[in-house]
Amino acid sequence: MMIKLLCNPSQDYEATLRRRMVWLAGCAGIGALMFILSTFAFPKNAGHAQEFVRGFYSGAGSGMVVVGIVFLIRTLWLLKNPKARRTAQIKETDERQKHITMRTFSTASMVCFWLTVLAIVISAPLNFTVFVTLLVEFWISIIVVLVTNLVYQKTL
Repeated sequence: MMIKLLCNPSQDYEATLRRRMVWLAGCAGIGALMFILSTFAFPKNAGHAQEFVRGFYSGAGSGMVVVGIVFLIRTLWLLKNPKARRTAQIKETDERQKHITMRTFSTASMVCFWLTVLAIVISAPLNFTVFVTLLVEFWISIIVVLVTNLVYQKTL
């Protein structure tokens, strides 16, 4: 869904699918890089923290590779199958579907915003590092919302 938002369907749907393929290949490439990093950059038997990082990088990396390849294959299939491509194009450009997607992201963003506030309140007495990290993330999120709002007010 995120890649569909990044590659907004244009008049030429084939060009949109080709742009999407670049994003998907990038996703798979970053995942492969993370997996390689987990294998070679962190020494084995270096302690619990290193093992956690190795596990995180290998799991997230392999997941990104699988997702990238699966959706890359689907996009290639859409490029080669005109009937399926037309069906997907109609579905992606449908106003109702666009509205559902925008409302989904809006609602999810609001829920995450309030969960971050709750996490900040809970983490304050427990762990100062976590508290500061969440606080910085919270303020960056607010700045991103304000800047995005300004851009949209000027361009839309």
